[in-house]
Amino acid sequence: ERLPQYELERVLRERAGELEEIIIHYGWKAKTLTQDAAGVSVGMEEEETGNSRTVNAKFAAGCDGARSFVRETAGIEQDIDPHDRKMTLLVFKSKELHDLLERFPGKSIFNILNPELEGYWQFLGRVDIDGTWFFHAPVPANTTADNFDFKSFLHAAIGAEFKIDFDYIGFWDLRIAVAKTYRGKRIFIAGDAAHSHPPYGGYGVNNGFEDARNLSWKLVGELAGWAGECLLDSYSFERQPVFVSTSKDFIGRMIEDDKAFGSTYAPDKDKAAFEAAWAERAAGGNADVTQYLPHYEGSTIVWGRTGAKSGATGKHVFTARAGHHLAPQSLTSGEAMISALGLGYTLLSFGGEDHVREAFQKAADHRNLPFTVITDNSMEARDAYGAIYILVRPDHFVAWAGNTLEVPEDKILARACGD
Repeated sequence: ERLPQYELERVLRERAGELEEIIIHYGWKAKTLTQDAAGVSVGMEEEETGNSRTVNAKFAAGCDGARSFVRETAGIEQDIDPHDRKMTLLVFKSKELHDLLERFPGKSIFNILNPELEGYWQFLGRVDIDGTWFFHAPVPANTTADNFDFKSFLHAAIGAEFKIDFDYIGFWDLRIAVAKTYRGKRIFIAGDAAHSHPPYGGYGVNNGFEDARNLSWKLVGELAGWAGECLLDSYSFERQPVFVSTSKDFIGRMIEDDKAFGSTYAPDKDKAAFEAAWAERAAGGNADVTQYLPHYEGSTIVWGRTGAKSGATGKHVFTARAGHHLAPQSLTSGEAMISALGLGYTLLSFGGEDHVREAFQKAADHRNLPFTVITDNSMEARDAYGAIYILVRPDHFVAWAGNTLEVPEDKILARACGD
């Protein structure tokens, strides 16, 4: 479903406003950030009045975008891959374009592959069904909102003329950046503060959500007292390799593949060869997003394969694999597995032994872990997962899976909570 960022943010703001645990300060800006062995202090200033105040906490998470004040203040360095492209973002209304592109029913995103752009996309998408569009494209470095003919630019990209009413003309720099670590003692970074890239493939918001999901339950464990010494460190160790892989294996690969395609194939050079290669692309041969599978196989807090590495590529299967998100299945009752999982750790037992479940529960109680046991006789789920027992983390990633306890249950839980 197409959802512009401002609409997504509206939904999130409304939901956050409903939660008693969250206090929102609109119109305030962080001006200072310090930390010591006891906690973090953030000095804030209200932009409208100039009033100031200080917020103290045990930890701080900077979710403040690609130019992150928090990241810079914490002294966290980045690896930057500068692509040296000035990009424009246009938001406009055009009912004529809506009608023109109805020839591609059901499509909401359109990419223009121009060989002269050497792999960099021109792409546009529907914002709504009333004829509002966005458009991203490389433009000359000296382009401003006033010295460039954006209407002719759009007409050339689409290959037809149509009426345009601009709502917004802006610019951004195309680069790929990733922080070397997502943690600086008591300060963490997430979302674009930790990693940024061109809006190719929708990877940005998905990575940001998973950052928040990964960090939040680990902070809960630390504040509640059941987290091991390595649990908070595992946030960076798990999430950072995922984005490195995303940028290399998908975003960077897309640019290089499109550059190679544009320089090799063209209808006016060899139409038959072009059409054959284009058909292969359409079948998913170009940076196929079905290979996108963020996972933590190399994490120190899961029981993964020896020598495994975390990343963003893989094959989607139902098998329960340590470091991978639990795949969807249903319980015998028909309830979705994801809905049945507890807020903390969950042990799934499909026809398993009572003493195993009891041993896990006892070990979890000893560690004061939030722990749920789900016993079910679904052989369909058991066969799909390939395991009788599955230990699921609070973020719904698998910590351990097996048919027998080859490793003591307390040792399994110890690793899962960072000991």
